[in-house]
Amino acid sequence: MRYLHVFLFIGSSCDPGPLEPRVAEVVPQELLSDVDAGLEDALMLWSNERYSEAQSAVEETYLEAFEPMETLLRHHDWDQCVRLEYSFGRLSWNMRRPGDPEDISQEVAALRSSLSEAVNALQPSP
Repeated sequence: MRYLHVFLFIGSSCDPGPLEPRVAEVVPQELLSDVDAGLEDALMLWSNERYSEAQSAVEETYLEAFEPMETLLRHHDWDQCVRLEYSFGRLSWNMRRPGDPEDISQEVAALRSSLSEAVNALQPSP
């Protein structure tokens, strides 16, 4: 899992192609809760100086919670999806070592906020 950036690069495509029927069944709001929980766990591990485990937690969160909704997000806004992928990769990289707790907390908060905005943009307007 140390090669998350390779997954991000391979998974990126300018043309997402047609949306498969099973993708439309993905419930981004539920997955968003999983992302929040995973990033919170990663932050706790990092705060306890368990850097390798924190990095793995970010990577697992990406693979298990973000990736299932990635196609749907990419269809809605390709650029935003790529920025989210980059943010996951950067956070994973930064979690591997000590750093400024405020910077890491802000990076986690920014990723959570950006992903929440992306998911909310998928919801139809009332």
